[in-house]
Amino acid sequence: MGISLCMIVKNEEDWVDGAVQSVRSIVNEVIIVDTGSTDATLECIQALGVNSFKILWKDSFAEARNASLAQATQPWILVLDADERIASKDLPLILDRTSRSAADGYQLIQRNYVFGNQILGWVPNGGDYEEGANYSGYVDNPLIRLFRNSPEIRFDGAVHEITFDIHLELGNIRLATRAHQHYTWANIAAEWIDIFEAMPVKTGHRRWSEPLRLLQKTHDYLRKGNVSAATRVLAALEQSPFLENEVRVVKGQISTWM
Repeated sequence: MGISLCMIVKNEEDWVDGAVQSVRSIVNEVIIVDTGSTDATLECIQALGVNSFKILWKDSFAEARNASLAQATQPWILVLDADERIASKDLPLILDRTSRSAADGYQLIQRNYVFGNQILGWVPNGGDYEEGANYSGYVDNPLIRLFRNSPEIRFDGAVHEITFDIHLELGNIRLATRAHQHYTWANIAAEWIDIFEAMPVKTGHRRWSEPLRLLQKTHDYLRKGNVSAATRVLAALEQSPFLENEVRVVKGQISTWM
């Protein structure tokens, strides 16, 4: 069954081509929404010969993501950021899942390659992916990035945009694959957290009871060394039936800070 690659970009002239080329052999269409690039990103997109649209940025990653999803025409949607790649050896697995599966969507493992080892969850690089050969280690993060094209499946959240709520209702999400590669996380992590902290007024509508977002919040606080705040947020996850194992792992991580 066909796959639409959906992306949002801004000032990604160095990255967007690589993201598209990493999956071009398995996708049937490419949709890129630009949110206000001022570099050569638009020229790069034009050279790729893909479907592209410009939208006004309204301080919401989810809104931009959903604008790209609305243009998709294929039965399945794959979402990538410009600095992400699907490892070449995992492409057949995605084709296999979308061609014969009854699932509504899949979690892909986002492998965040980094040089330092002072990051929560860091794992030494075992060399199982040639795409990450130059990095000393990585941090894995499961994300729902492959799902059926349905108007019921949309992103929510201004910063940590996710599809978790609706997928729980659909009830058929599976862990699909090995890793998709993410190369610049180490450079943007601190900036990303700062943006997240700066937006509470504009994003007051967000449902903070949503388990996955709360879990991400604990990781954000731990990366900043704010153990007490991470502990408070984690307490809100105690009754979650969906993330028992994840909560247990984070508790263990917090204990090493005490």
